[in-house]
Amino acid sequence: MNRRRKLKPKTYELEIETLSHEGRGIAHLEEKVIFVSGALLGEKVVAERVLSRAKFEEAEVLKVLEPLWGQAWGYRCKTRLGVCWVAKKNKVLVSFRKKKSGWVAKYGQV
Repeated sequence: MNRRRKLKPKTYELEIETLSHEGRGIAHLEEKVIFVSGALLGEKVVAERVLSRAKFEEAEVLKVLEPLWGQAWGYRCKTRLGVCWVAKKNKVLVSFRKKKSGWVAKYGQV
């Protein structure tokens, strides 16, 4: 049985340089690309590693050290609104898309 060893918790202090097509922040550290969920372009954050590969890592924001400067939008997450035809019910479902998925969820189940 092939089991992966559990990652040791590791935190980074990163400056977000750009955004991926999925809306995740991208930072570079020691020639590795780090994708940071919940970070915006230009922010300095403390992030915790959740996935490690040879050329990239994925992390999630623990704390925002220097927030994005400018007008406060009150909006930090990417909204993925979707429309789906439900043939069994013969109607259209308009709701949010599930995170990292193309599925449209019923309202309240996202």
